[in-house]
Amino acid sequence: MEADFRRAGAAPPGPEEALGRLGVKGTEKHELFQLLVSDGRLLRVKESALLPRGGPPEIRDKVVAT
Repeated sequence: MEADFRRAGAAPPGPEEALGRLGVKGTEKHELFQLLVSDGRLLRVKESALLPRGGPPEIRDKVVAT
């Protein structure tokens, strides 16, 4: 799932979409997201908006602005 977020660039998938690609149902409260966020692999920039750590700052700024 982390790789999907990295490939998405400035258009990260929503939590439901990212989980759906894995054949899993859920929201940003799903344990996979909790693990990736607590491990520092994904950053929560606002509710339901997650980005990979180390991504370009302009992507973070664009997502936060929307």
